[in-house]
Amino acid sequence: MAVMSCEPQVADPRIPVLVGKAWESLRSLQYHQALTLADSAVALGPHLADAQFVRGRVLFELNQFAASETAYLQVLKLDPSYPGAHHNLGNALFGQQRYQDAIIHFRAEAAANSWHAAGAAYMELGQPENALSAMRQAIALDSAYLPVRKSLAELHEQLGQYDQALVHARTSGDHYLTGLMLFHLNRYDQAASLLEHVLTDDPSHHSALYTLGQVQLRRGATDEAQSMLSRANRLRQQHQKIAALGTAARENPTSFAHQIAHANALRDAGHLRKAVQAWLIALVLRPANLELQSNIATAFQQLGDTTEAVARHHQVLQNDSTHVSTLVNLGWHFFQTDRRREAVNLWARAARHHPDHPAISALRETLAQQQLGNAQSSPAQ
Repeated sequence: MAVMSCEPQVADPRIPVLVGKAWESLRSLQYHQALTLADSAVALGPHLADAQFVRGRVLFELNQFAASETAYLQVLKLDPSYPGAHHNLGNALFGQQRYQDAIIHFRAEAAANSWHAAGAAYMELGQPENALSAMRQAIALDSAYLPVRKSLAELHEQLGQYDQALVHARTSGDHYLTGLMLFHLNRYDQAASLLEHVLTDDPSHHSALYTLGQVQLRRGATDEAQSMLSRANRLRQQHQKIAALGTAARENPTSFAHQIAHANALRDAGHLRKAVQAWLIALVLRPANLELQSNIATAFQQLGDTTEAVARHHQVLQNDSTHVSTLVNLGWHFFQTDRRREAVNLWARAARHHPDHPAISALRETLAQQQLGNAQSSPAQ
């Protein structure tokens, strides 16, 4: 009769390497690579909680909340006390609007950020007193945990308790919320100073603009106030459109069209960094889409991350050495960094393969305008 070994199963040494690389890829927003690595780790070691945990996190970042829930349930099955598993499972349930279920897991984790999350879930359920109790528990566990202070400020504002809200807003360091509470308390000069600071940093902050418009109304600056309120309303409508597209993208996480619509709306509104993140989520669904890869590379270029941009441009050209927008945009990078010969070579290649492409016509027009400007600025002979 055969005797079964009682020794524990030895883990494949490749698994921790894959898990580590998956985390690295996730931190650098390389979602497709992170998911591939996490899937490989789970395939090699489905019995290992570390592999299931990182896969759950990647899926959560991709807004695939149901799949993320499944992964975290597997983690807890393998190790009921795995750090962070209850909290992350709560987040996956929250993303599915299953707030009561989420609260159970947030309370099971019992960390400061988990009590904060439970408070947010209670607010979604319309239970402000329970929310207040949960957030106070978060502070009791970690008085330096600032995100809960912002939530407490918002909660006290909803309850009309502006003095208490002001204390938490100031502690959180949120200038908008602090300015809003000062407005509620009729301290208009102090409110205006903070709100103007917010708008200097983010001119598209419609709530700050609206509140500053209300401040100006009470100061008697009616014309200026009306102008601010009109602009705030336009920005609010734009924000609502983006928010609706974001909701649709989260509710349809495997729909390429929904992800692209959200990303493009963010780009059109000037939120390029957020647009890149949304495009990277879409890229998981269509990893071979060269136009999308090129758009992402160009966005990194516009954001000033030239190392990432150049690497992504070259990745596109490895798959299609004649990709016109990539050749043009990478050429501009070389042109602007005094690598003119490389720029000209790329542009010549683009023009040779796509002589009638609009990008080539635009390039010729831009270069002609630059040459004209240089000639006009040169001293007369």
